[in-house]
Amino acid sequence: MPGNKLSGPIPPQLFHLPFLQTLILDDNSLSGEVPAEEAGEIGNLTSLDSLFLSGNNFSDTMLVLVLCLKRLEYLDLSHNDLSMEIPTEIGNLLPNISTLALSNNRLTGGIPSSMQKLSKLGRLYLHNNLLPREIPSWLFDFKDLQILYLGENRLIWNNSVEIEPNPRPYNFSLKSCGLVEVVPKWISTQTGLDFLVLSKNKLQGVFPQWFLKMELKGLILSNNEFTGPFPLDLFSRLHDLRVLALSRNHFSGFSGEVPDAFPEKTRFLALGGNKFSGGLSFNLTKLSKLQHLELHNNNLTSDWVSQELQLSIEFRDLVVNWKDSKQGISTNKLNMYTLLDLSNNQLSNQIPTSLITLKALKLLNISSNKLSKKIPSSFGGLENIETLDLSHNNLSDSIPPTLTKLQQLIILDVSNDRLRGRIPDGGQMGTMVLDPNYFANNNGLCGTQIRLPCLEDDGFPLPPPPPPTLTHKPWCLWKGVWIEYLIGFLFTIGIAILIGYFTLPPPSNCR
Repeated sequence: MPGNKLSGPIPPQLFHLPFLQTLILDDNSLSGEVPAEEAGEIGNLTSLDSLFLSGNNFSDTMLVLVLCLKRLEYLDLSHNDLSMEIPTEIGNLLPNISTLALSNNRLTGGIPSSMQKLSKLGRLYLHNNLLPREIPSWLFDFKDLQILYLGENRLIWNNSVEIEPNPRPYNFSLKSCGLVEVVPKWISTQTGLDFLVLSKNKLQGVFPQWFLKMELKGLILSNNEFTGPFPLDLFSRLHDLRVLALSRNHFSGFSGEVPDAFPEKTRFLALGGNKFSGGLSFNLTKLSKLQHLELHNNNLTSDWVSQELQLSIEFRDLVVNWKDSKQGISTNKLNMYTLLDLSNNQLSNQIPTSLITLKALKLLNISSNKLSKKIPSSFGGLENIETLDLSHNNLSDSIPPTLTKLQQLIILDVSNDRLRGRIPDGGQMGTMVLDPNYFANNNGLCGTQIRLPCLEDDGFPLPPPPPPTLTHKPWCLWKGVWIEYLIGFLFTIGIAILIGYFTLPPPSNCR
C-alpha cells in the first residue's frame, strides 16, 4: 500500500496476519506512536521477512518495536523521524537481516559493534544522519557486502586504518566524511568497486591514475579540491562508466576541443565548476543514454550556430553545427535527456532549434553566455520542460507565444537579455506563479506578469507621455486672459460677500 496518503498509526488489524511475509507501506503519512496495548501485537507477524516503511513520520518507537521480528531480512525505515541511537543489541535481535536502510533520519550515537554479528548483511544504508565517531573497519568484512553508504554524517575516517583487498563488486560512499589531502590508498585495493562516492571532502592533488585500473561504473568526486589536467584516457579505460561527477574542483586541461570519447553507456556527466577551456564541439552521438549533462561555470567556447534537424541515413543523428563542424546527438533514445546545463561559458550565436528533439528535457540552462538573436519558437515543443533559463545573454525580439504550450513549465528566466514585446500569458504562462525578476533588465517587455500594460494592437509597451510643450501666444491674447481673470475674481468675491461667506470688517472709528 505505498503512496496512498495513509495517516495515523499502522492499522492494528495488520498485526493479526501471522502468515504475512511482505508489508509495504512506503511513502505515506503514517506516524510511529503505536498504542501501548497494541505494541506487543506486532510480534504476531511471525512470518514477516520484508518490512518497508520508508517515507513516513515514524518515531523512535517503531525502530524499537521491529526488533522483535526475528525473521526480518529486509528492513527499510529510511526517510522518517528517527532521532535515537541505533539500538546496541540490533545485531543480536535481527540475525537474518540482509538489507538495513536507516538513512535520512537523525540517528545519533555511532554504529553499534553488535552489527558485526549480522553475517548475512549485504546492503547497509546509514547516510544522511547525525552518526558521530570513527568509522569501524569491520564494516568491510561482510562477505556478502554489496552496498555500504555512510556519507553525510559526523563520521570520521582514520587514514591509518588498512582495509583488506576486496575483489568483490560493491558500492561505497564516504561523502562528507572528513577525508583530507589524498584519496586513501586502500581504496585502490578494492578492485571490485562498482560505484564510489567521495564528494564533499577536502581531497587534493591530481586525479589518481589507479582509478583507471578499476572497473568503475560510477565515480563521484565533486566538491573537493582536485587540481591538474583532466585525465583524457579516463573514458577509453573505463568502458562501463555510467556516472561521472567531477564538478566543483579545480581541474583544468582539454588541449583544443573537449574530448568526445565518452563511453556509450554514460548517463550522468557533470564537469561544471572547474577550469576547463577550449572548444565545445564534442560529438554527442555516442551518448545515446545520457540523462544529465553539466558543463557550466567553465571557460568553454563555441560559435553555436543553429541548424534544423537533419537525419543521417547511416546514424540517424540530430545534427547541430558546433563551431563550423557538424556534430550529432543520437536520436536513438532522445527521450533519455533530462538535464542540460551549459551556463557560464562563452557560447555564442543563435540557440540551435534542433534542441527541440530532446523531448524529455526537464531542465535547460544556457544562461550567462553570449547567445544572440531570437528564442526559437520550436521551444514550444519541449513538452516536458520544467525549468528554462536563458538569462544573461543577448537574446532579442519577443518571447515566442509557443511557450504557452509548455504545460510542465515552472520557471522561465529571461532576465538580463534584450527582449521586447508582450510576455505570453496563455496556457501555463498565464497560470504559473511568475517572479517579475525573471523578466528584469530587458529592452521593453510588457504584460500582466510584470504589471506593465501593452498596446493592444502591436503588443509593445505604451510610450511615455510626451513632455509638455510651451507655445507663445500673442500679447493681446494674454492681456485678454488677465482681464477676464481679474473680472472673474472680483465677481466671485462679490458673490461670496452677498451670501455671507466673507464678512467685511466694520469701519474704524475716526476721531
